[in-house]
Amino acid sequence: YTTLFRSKRKLGCVSWQPISHEAYYFIESWVLEELKDIDRIIAESRRFQHCLAASFAERIIVREYAAFHMSHTDAQRHLTLGCHYIAGQLLFDQLEYPNIQITKKRYLMMLSSLNNLLPC
Repeated sequence: YTTLFRSKRKLGCVSWQPISHEAYYFIESWVLEELKDIDRIIAESRRFQHCLAASFAERIIVREYAAFHMSHTDAQRHLTLGCHYIAGQLLFDQLEYPNIQITKKRYLMMLSSLNNLLPC
């Protein structure tokens, strides 16, 4: 957690314009929420035990990357979605369960409509 505390100290007072315009987006049975502040990014990293805050926080702040918390409507499945943001388009980078478990391809196919859903 030392890296997360350093990220918080370094980036904690920084604000940025999020990529998405809505609080939540819905794709099939999934709810997507963009991680729009450093506290939320750190909380996601802690909860899921991955490197989102340490590796991507600075890129999120400069709008080169976007991260979303995904939850299934049955509340049993949670994922973190990471996308590159290039020329106004979200480009898939990674989709992970907690503890860096890789997702199945069927979830990736569901995300093919992501750019149509998120007005950037």
